[in-house]
Amino acid sequence: MQASALLTGRAMKLAAMVCSLLLSLTALADVANLDSGLPIEIEDARPIERGEKALQLITRWERQRSGANLFVVEPQFQWGFAARSQVALTLHTLAGTADRTGNGDLRLQLMRQLHEETALLPAFAAFLRLDVPTGHESRGLDTTVRLAATKTLGAEPDTHQLHANVVWTRNAAPGVDERSQVRRLLVGYSTLLGERTAVLGDLIREEERSRGALGTVVELGLRRELSRETTLSLGVGAGRGGPEVSR
Repeated sequence: MQASALLTGRAMKLAAMVCSLLLSLTALADVANLDSGLPIEIEDARPIERGEKALQLITRWERQRSGANLFVVEPQFQWGFAARSQVALTLHTLAGTADRTGNGDLRLQLMRQLHEETALLPAFAAFLRLDVPTGHESRGLDTTVRLAATKTLGAEPDTHQLHANVVWTRNAAPGVDERSQVRRLLVGYSTLLGERTAVLGDLIREEERSRGALGTVVELGLRRELSRETTLSLGVGAGRGGPEVSR
């Protein structure tokens, strides 16, 4: 089970605080395996093991420049259904005084590791996510493609790792002032501090859904293994933009 909390603004992300908890149902929790929102946005290129199942609960609190509050709660189920492949199903729920368009949307994501890391080349993975418009005033089936790379520079496994993500989203039903396509570039770093703790950070440069708007966000995170099946994550961030622009 994972829980997280994030403080942002819709156009200006002034600060962020994230707390997350992950429960592995069938295997040991992996403190070094990076997932989007746990607690920062960068993804690594390593899937969960075949047959493994995990529950996550991602929560976020956004304080918008207008003064409105938005509470985001996203329970997620992950399953390693095949070797080097995983699927994730997420329910996107919203509450608060801000616009709640998209409350109740379902998100289905497939991940496939394309190349395992070698001495010279990084690991590569591809992600395909579909945002199904089952929620409040949602329109169109949004599609997101993410390519991820991970290279270990340290002498020990999972130490001093560099990560890069390129993300493209098709906005299937853009509003008058929205882009039909949104692109993002993320670079990140992570390393283990002992066997049970990992520190990580990333830099995000993104196009926002609003035409002409660009965002830059810096995030830092800490992950700590509480037990053999449970990992706790804490994160902070600052900058213009946010981890994901609402529909």
